[in-house]
Amino acid sequence: MKKSLTLRNFTILFITTLADNSKVINTEGNDKKTAVIPVDYKQRIENVMCADNGWIEMFSPLIDISEYFLDHFSWEQEFAIEIKNILQQMGKRIEYDFINDSINI
Repeated sequence: MKKSLTLRNFTILFITTLADNSKVINTEGNDKKTAVIPVDYKQRIENVMCADNGWIEMFSPLIDISEYFLDHFSWEQEFAIEIKNILQQMGKRIEYDFINDSINI
C-alpha cells in the first residue's frame, strides 16, 4: 500500500480543492476563490471511509486509514485543528453561512 499524505498536506489539498471547485461568484472582480466546507464535513468523510464499495482503498493514499480507524473521532478533531491552523497562518477570513449551513473561507 502506498504511503498516505500527512494530515497537514491532506488538509491543504482539501482546502485547495474546495476553492478550485468553488461555485461562489466573486463580485470583487479579482481571482480570489471561496472554499465552501459543508458543516457536516466530518460525517461526509466518515461516510466515505466506511462505505462498503472500495472507496477506502481508493482514498488510502490521501488519508492514513490505520490512523483514521484507530480513533476516527481523534482524527477528525486533529483535522479540524489543522484546518483552523492553516487558515490562520494564511490569514484567511472564515464565516458561517446560516442559509446554506456551510463554512466559507
